[in-house]
Amino acid sequence: MDVKNSRVLIAGLGLIGGSIAKALKNYGFTDVNGYDNNLDTLEKAKDEGVISEAFTRLDGYMAKFDFVLCCLSPIYVIPLYQEVAYLMKQDGVFAEVGGIKTVMIQQLNDAMEKSHQLLSLHPMAGSEKTGYKYSKGDMFVGSTLVITPSVRTQEKAREWVSVLQEVMGCTKIVELAAKTHDEMIAHVSHVPHVIALALKAMYPQSNNAQFAGGSYKSATRVADVNAALWAGLMSDNKDSLLQSIGEFKKQLNRLEKKIESGDRDELEKLLTEMSGDNKENE
Repeated sequence: MDVKNSRVLIAGLGLIGGSIAKALKNYGFTDVNGYDNNLDTLEKAKDEGVISEAFTRLDGYMAKFDFVLCCLSPIYVIPLYQEVAYLMKQDGVFAEVGGIKTVMIQQLNDAMEKSHQLLSLHPMAGSEKTGYKYSKGDMFVGSTLVITPSVRTQEKAREWVSVLQEVMGCTKIVELAAKTHDEMIAHVSHVPHVIALALKAMYPQSNNAQFAGGSYKSATRVADVNAALWAGLMSDNKDSLLQSIGEFKKQLNRLEKKIESGDRDELEKLLTEMSGDNKENE
């Protein structure tokens, strides 16, 4: 069967799910379906021709899906699989794009039927904006697609990795163990959000923001978070995140001590080292 004729279900047509749906449609997939609790989103996606069918519930639906992609908050991933399992073909692939892998993969490996395969993905692209209206079919072009395989990531699931790389326009695929992924994501994603939140909370009642230039705006850009989602991500990745926060504190302490010393030459050396701007090697 031509992969473009595969029956696909995307649960959660927000920024990520909507963008992948659009990428699939642009690539020529003919049977992409949306599952969401937001009727306006479903209607818009269907009107735009991004999805073939729109679902707010799957009761009574009988057609079998080749590929189910979950783009929901982590707490809804297992319930979604339990709801959709009877609608998946033998060797059907269930994929998720959550930000934390260790806990999620363990739970899915325990919950999934032997006839189904698991694909844990993390496309390294996105936006501080949320919702279908900000989705776009070329969001992932040039990005890295991270996969975290498990014992359930077998031949069919790996075939879908190659398909998605081409569909989404990802430059390369990087395969990481779940623990390594979670440590990396704590450093490059979770800690920047923690720092942005702390910076924005320093003077919450002041009028300082009216004087803010590009640096403040850039540093606090990701502070506008979905609190429920991020509370879950930070809690699930607690150990790795706390380790990264500790490393950040060490670097902040180095700066604080040099500033306190009043030694401008030593401070300049440290700033050059920390910024990576070593002009002596140029």
